[in-house]
Amino acid sequence: MTSTTLMRIFAVSQAVMLSAWFGIMMYSIIFVQRFQLRSADPDAVEDIFQQIAHGARKMALQTIAVIAVTGTGLAVTRVLITPGPSAEWIVLMCAKLVLFLLACATFVYQSWWVWPKRIFAPPDEMPRVRREFLAAAVVIAVSLGSMIAVDVLAASV
Repeated sequence: MTSTTLMRIFAVSQAVMLSAWFGIMMYSIIFVQRFQLRSADPDAVEDIFQQIAHGARKMALQTIAVIAVTGTGLAVTRVLITPGPSAEWIVLMCAKLVLFLLACATFVYQSWWVWPKRIFAPPDEMPRVRREFLAAAVVIAVSLGSMIAVDVLAASV
């Protein structure tokens, strides 16, 4: 297998995994969370949403791991194929890394801080906790969408 082929495999895998996580986040924001926020009785659907989310953390962590491996592989193979990559490409990859770390940190915050608050919050605190959960989801989605845009830009430099 040539370095170019390997780079293409990493690039496609990276694009698919980023797009999948981005799509899941957008679905969550546009349909699931908005439905609950607009529901006449948001507490009535809370149990359903908790069932939907059951096991999602493990899948998200697996997705994050694949994105980390494919992103690293893509960067390394690109450097091996193109000795002395441009300063612009290096800046774009640094920006992508920062966006990835932001998405991961926000996911950790949402999963291990906001989600337990959502499970154990008294009814009077639930609207605030739901808004906090939604805000974290938006940060993750914007970070992932920006990473996809950076990849598009980086492919041309």
